[in-house]
Amino acid sequence: MIFRILPILSFLLIAACSAQQRLQRRLMGSWHIARYEILYPSGQREETFNVGTITFHRNGSGDNDMPILTRNLRAPNTRRFSWKNTEESVTIISENTYLAKAWIVVENRRDRQVWRSTTNELIQTLELQRVQ
Repeated sequence: MIFRILPILSFLLIAACSAQQRLQRRLMGSWHIARYEILYPSGQREETFNVGTITFHRNGSGDNDMPILTRNLRAPNTRRFSWKNTEESVTIISENTYLAKAWIVVENRRDRQVWRSTTNELIQTLELQRVQ
C-alpha cells in the first residue's frame, strides 16, 4: 500500500515546488503598481492608481517606492524589504513599507499580478504590471 502512495506524494511535492519556483522566477524584476485598493467594512472603497514601483531581486530582497497610498498618506522614500513565496502567496517582510504582509496571489501572469490581503477587517488589493 505504501509503495502505491509514495509515487503520488513525490509527484505532488515536485509539482508544488515547481509552482513555487515558477512564481518566484516570474516575480523577479520591476513591477508598476497600477492599482492599490482598500475595501473598508462599511463598504467604502478607496482606489489609488499608478502608485509607484516594486522590485523583487533574486536574493530575496526588494524595494518599492509608493509615494501615495490612500487618503493622501505619503511615504516618499524607497522602502527596502525581503520577500518569500509559496505557490499561492507572497510574503513581504519589512518594518518600513505598507506592503509588509502576506498576500494571496489571485492572478499570476508574466505581465500582470493581482494580490489580496486582509488586515484589521480591511481588504486590500494590489494590481501589478511588469515594467517593460
